[in-house]
Amino acid sequence: MTLAIGDGSGTFADLQSVRSSGYPPFSALFNTALTSEQSGQATAALNGSPDRLTVTYRGQVQRSGQGAAQLAATADLSRWLPAGTSANYIRSIS
Repeated sequence: MTLAIGDGSGTFADLQSVRSSGYPPFSALFNTALTSEQSGQATAALNGSPDRLTVTYRGQVQRSGQGAAQLAATADLSRWLPAGTSANYIRSIS
C-alpha cells in the first residue's frame, strides 16, 4: 500500500509504501514525517479537500488455471471522513 501526497492539481508524490496485514480487511499503518507544506496538504485532505492525500492498494489474485491477475485501486482520503471531522479520528504530532 502506498501513501501519496498531492498538490491539489493531480500531481502526487509517494510518501511511504508498506505491506498490508495480509488478511481481510487488509489494514495498513503509515508513519511518516511530513514537511510543514505536506502537513498542510494532509490536513486539507482530512478536512475534505480532494487531490491532497491518497492510498493505493496493489495486489494480485491467483486465478485457477489462468495465472495471477494484477490489481490496483487508489482512494482519495478526502472522501473518507465527513468534512471538518478529522480531529475526531486522526492525531497529528508536531
